Amino acid sequence: IERIVCATVFILCLVLTAAGAAMIYSTSEIGLKKEIQICARTLNNIYDSEFHGDFSDSTGHLKKGGYEITNRDFERIVRQINCVDDVDFTIFWGDERVFTSIRNKDGTSAAGTRADKVVVDKVLGEGQEYYYRRVNINERYYLGYYIPIMNAQAQVVGMYFAGIAIDSAM
Repeated sequence: IERIVCATVFILCLVLTAAGAAMIYSTSEIGLKKEIQICARTLNNIYDSEFHGDFSDSTGHLKKGGYEITNRDFERIVRQINCVDDVDFTIFWGDERVFTSIRNKDGTSAAGTRADKVVVDKVLGEGQEYYYRRVNINERYYLGYYIPIMNAQAQVVGMYFAGIAIDSAM
């Protein structure tokens, strides 16, 4: 009978520990989701207030309101956004990362890489903001928030992204 009581107490402790850990993870994720949502919206708002007009890319160079956006512009704007540490940002033209703070394993920019199909379907296809809990970018998982970039004809032409790598966030 002593073994049954000990086994029961042990199993109960395991269940409570697992439930507590899941609750802590869930609460942390909710806070991080809100933070990256705010960061993505801030990126959107800054671009709209600094560069009036639509995004376009007729010559292989991304423009907003006729102004050619540079990597220097992107880095300056990202530095203005006051987010938790380790938040990464991206501007997509279509499904391609044009400007990004995400790095490849060799330290080079991940510009030129593509968005996940689920994101493309939701954001580019349906024109909806989208939170993705486990987006895989360069074999690293992120909590990511995406906002569609619309032109004057209400067509989705790109996306803003803010995200944080799960391994650095939790």
